[in-house]
Amino acid sequence: MVNGAPVSSSLNLILFHLNPLIEQEKLKVIRFSPWWLSGPEAITAAFFSDLEAAVGRSMGRQALDALQKVTKRMLRFGKVAGTAAEMYAAGAGAAVEGVTKAVEVLLPDEEDIATQHQKIAELLEKADRRFLVVVDDIDRLAPEEAVQVFKLVKSVGQLPNVLYILVFDRELAEKVITEKYPSEGPHYLEKIIQAAFEVPEVSAEDLREALLAEMNATCTTKDGEDPVRVMNIILGLVTPLLKSPRDLKRLIGMLQVTWPAVSEEVDRADFIAMETLRLFKPSIYTAIRANPERLTGGAVSSANRPARDLASEYDNLLLKGITEDERPEMRLALRRLFPRLESVWANTHYTSESSWRRQRLVCSAEHFPTYFRFALGEDLLPAKNISELVSRANDRAFIQTTLRTALGEKLKSGRTRASVYLEELTLHASEIAESHVGPLVCALFEIGDELDVQTDEGRGFGNLANNNLRLHWLLNSLVRERLPQAARVPVLRAAMRSASLHWFCSFAERCHGEHHPAQHQRFKPEDERYVDEKTANEFIKTALRRLRAAARDGSLTHQRKMVSMLYEWVRLAPNGIKEVRPKVIKLLANDDFVAHLAMDAFQFTWSHTMGFGGMGDLVSKGTAQVNKRAIRELADAKKFMARVRNLMASATDPDAVSFWANFVEAWEKPEVDPF
Repeated sequence: MVNGAPVSSSLNLILFHLNPLIEQEKLKVIRFSPWWLSGPEAITAAFFSDLEAAVGRSMGRQALDALQKVTKRMLRFGKVAGTAAEMYAAGAGAAVEGVTKAVEVLLPDEEDIATQHQKIAELLEKADRRFLVVVDDIDRLAPEEAVQVFKLVKSVGQLPNVLYILVFDRELAEKVITEKYPSEGPHYLEKIIQAAFEVPEVSAEDLREALLAEMNATCTTKDGEDPVRVMNIILGLVTPLLKSPRDLKRLIGMLQVTWPAVSEEVDRADFIAMETLRLFKPSIYTAIRANPERLTGGAVSSANRPARDLASEYDNLLLKGITEDERPEMRLALRRLFPRLESVWANTHYTSESSWRRQRLVCSAEHFPTYFRFALGEDLLPAKNISELVSRANDRAFIQTTLRTALGEKLKSGRTRASVYLEELTLHASEIAESHVGPLVCALFEIGDELDVQTDEGRGFGNLANNNLRLHWLLNSLVRERLPQAARVPVLRAAMRSASLHWFCSFAERCHGEHHPAQHQRFKPEDERYVDEKTANEFIKTALRRLRAAARDGSLTHQRKMVSMLYEWVRLAPNGIKEVRPKVIKLLANDDFVAHLAMDAFQFTWSHTMGFGGMGDLVSKGTAQVNKRAIRELADAKKFMARVRNLMASATDPDAVSFWANFVEAWEKPEVDPF
């Protein structure tokens, strides 16, 4: 008997030193594996079948017959399950349904078990070899099955030249025996075990080194990971939960299955930590999985609540069932995984959410689900796609084709995958080679208007993002934060030469506004401005020139954000509305212009009602309306509506008929001042 952690290694060491005797055929080893079987009868049948296979072949037919008769007596009062019966029947040379039936067919029933036992003993006494029966992990069996193994050993344990190595945890085994035989307790095992050897617990240092070796072999190191953070998590959360080599084996076995599916999509240390919790602290794992909104992101806002109450609330949420002694260490471990908990348990605040998302940490709201469903969410890009995007950022055709294709991929959230690409490019802007920045900016400016689709516009309370804004955010990370102004100017000049019209005007206004901010805006330091004032003025002049040309050649008609562009023209023109309004009135003769202006002026506004006592709407509410003010300022409202009614009267396409009807209905609604 061995007791403790590294029993498999100890057993292998014993067999290694016995190998010379095995090779000389002086020792026959029988590895009996009862955990593959179910029920005491199946274990009994398999046990004697293994003995028959080993002893019978070595000692001849007489020994085999005696062993089979012992088996019959052992199984007399039970019906053995089908699997065990098949195992026994195969050893005996007959295919029958049950072990009892098999024995009755093969053998007569004229001698008692003591006689057969004596015959076997006499034969084994004369044998020129010994037999070693090895039974491992007895404590893993169900109680009645473990007891049956001990009974079997006790029943045939006095056979000469038959030795046993039984491997089990002493405390667990004694508990099982005590439940079955309360009066016997530990004394039952003392009657069976001749010599016991206690295997010492593996040291924490050895277990840690084994973990690191196995971990690095199974979950290979990832580029860019912080080794200090990795070790903090592994040593702070994983190793304290591993108590034995068996625990390590279970964890690595699970990682070998789960890691390959998400190896490129998660942080290595975070994933190993979460899988460790799933295996050894399932209550904590379940609580984490059920509460992403309370664990991801920055600090928790305690509002008017005492910090002690908030800490207690999170204790009850995450640490229920964890002893008081374990809680301090577990709190520290969870704080490393979820920085938000720093504000709960340590009154420390972090605001590095973009970094967490870039590293795909479990504390990132976007990547949190990947750790639990073992698949990437559709609103995220695979790491290999991002890597290719970064490495080929100077490939104009690749960038534009990728984004145009993504515009056609609609996600369950309603937006297109192009918005995801723009967000991921922003997160990984610092990884793009400086020599690739210029070509990438040129490629983006050229298709800026194509990217600004209505599908990707946020709606509802607190969500105003659109691809135009995402492109501005990307430029902040890619150009403003990385290049000094002197290096930015040539890059932006080159990009503006081929920029699409609306994006050109939008960016020109932004550059100009940094030198001439509105009253409520602050002056940026010179080097924080995208370009110098001379270049900004040149952009404005070019934007005005391009707008006038677009009005002349009709290309202005096909701009989606026509109202926005007309107001940009008003702001850029020296005479403002006096220049623009006559041009717009003239364009009302064009059916396409009227239709596009109407579509852009027709919009849905999204709102929440707050209500009293928290009884407001839970979802945003859309209301159709027309931007009448813009129509009145930019054109002649009566002439415009006269053209609208003419187009409605001549419309035959069902979609067009429906649109014009909704437009007129919204126009005729009484105007309500929201303030």
